[in-house]
Amino acid sequence: MMLLFLIKILLCSGLLYGYYYLFLRNKRFHLYNRFYLLFSAVTSTIIPFLKIPVSYIEAKDILPIYQTLNVMSGEFNEPGKAVASASAFLHPQLSVQTLACLIYATGVFFFIFMLIKSLMFIRNLSKKYLPEHWQDLRIYNTLEEGTPFSFFRSIYWNKKIDVATSHGQQIFRHELYHVRNYHTADILFMELLCIAGWFNPFFYLFKKELKAIHEFLADQYAAAGNDRYDYAELLVLHTIDSKNSPITNNFFNNHIKRRITMLTSFSNTCYNYWSRVMSLPLGIILFCFISLHATSSAPIPKKAAKVPLIVVLDAGHGGMDPGVKSGQGIDEKKLCLDMAKKVESLSSEYNVKVVMTREDDQLPGHTTDISESLKNRVLITRQAKADLFISIHINYAPQPSLKEGFDIYVPSVASKNPYLEKSKIAGSIFLSLLKEKYHVASKLNLLENQGVYVLNQAPCPAVMVSCGYTVCLMIMI
Repeated sequence: MMLLFLIKILLCSGLLYGYYYLFLRNKRFHLYNRFYLLFSAVTSTIIPFLKIPVSYIEAKDILPIYQTLNVMSGEFNEPGKAVASASAFLHPQLSVQTLACLIYATGVFFFIFMLIKSLMFIRNLSKKYLPEHWQDLRIYNTLEEGTPFSFFRSIYWNKKIDVATSHGQQIFRHELYHVRNYHTADILFMELLCIAGWFNPFFYLFKKELKAIHEFLADQYAAAGNDRYDYAELLVLHTIDSKNSPITNNFFNNHIKRRITMLTSFSNTCYNYWSRVMSLPLGIILFCFISLHATSSAPIPKKAAKVPLIVVLDAGHGGMDPGVKSGQGIDEKKLCLDMAKKVESLSSEYNVKVVMTREDDQLPGHTTDISESLKNRVLITRQAKADLFISIHINYAPQPSLKEGFDIYVPSVASKNPYLEKSKIAGSIFLSLLKEKYHVASKLNLLENQGVYVLNQAPCPAVMVSCGYTVCLMIMI
């Protein structure tokens, strides 16, 4: 399931970035692009985890649309294919999952280390130089490589730049814009997103473009009221190799060429308007195909038997034989009886007469002998002249998550039960129906030389349905 979420995240973020690259990148509506990139990063992470049901009535002309929704939401199963049991692939799954988790954790710890390293660099600068306070800002006059840059409400200035000059004022206004518009918060948010989703290359592209947008906005503010070409010349003259921290807003960075282009280019207002508007239907399409989950609103037709059927429902255990005990302390015998009674309450709607082997917390025949109670279950079935015998039980696993789902048992080969083949057919039908909604075993449980007494001795087709697993270290007998 997690693999499906990862694919959805990659698909969603890739489509959103692709639209940005083709229609929005290097356009002059920088503020719009800033929020588009932030919104895309957030929604491409959240949308894949949403699952909104959409009801529909099956119709030949509209059904393919909803089948597509099912595929995108990971709910489509190819007809006729059985769902494999958890135990069949137990060890390979665990090893792959463990390896994947280890790789993911390694990547997360590495990028956390890199973020802490950048934060420590800024912290060391704050300790090395005394700040000057101006309004609500702290200004550090340094001689460090990579300055000037801003980080939240701090500006790390370079003493080699005279703030009293025209160019110095423009650079200061540039950094001041970063501070006033909380650009550091954007960058830190993207850093954290890249840590959590380091496997997604589109998150890094979002972050890179967002930093470029920050520079375009700050340049636009700094050059306002001045000669744009003079400011562009300033960028060229001061382009140097510098040590830039990935979580700060540096005046000198590797977006110089694009920054100069943004300063000296003119926009096409009409084209820009439509490129922004068309991002709305893109978002709607993504939301529909990634989040909506098609479900049929048509009621499931009830197929009543053409002739009355007699079915014996055997609620497993009872009395002094509680069966397994769940982690919540509930006995298997109680759960089995509750399920049997629920089926009995619905049976009349399907032209089925249900005969219960027990109606209360007593062994069949109100005996205290477990072996005798098994014979009584078979006797009740014979006396009822049943068409089908169904025994309800719950399986158990020694540890959580090792096994799950339904298991279907039929008489053993060694029992030579004359209804073995019909029992196999009934069990296969159970598997086919249950797999539409639940996790089931991939095949029937057919034991060669041993089996279950009530199945082996049944005077009619017989199956035992194990309704899932409970975690239990002890069987109560």
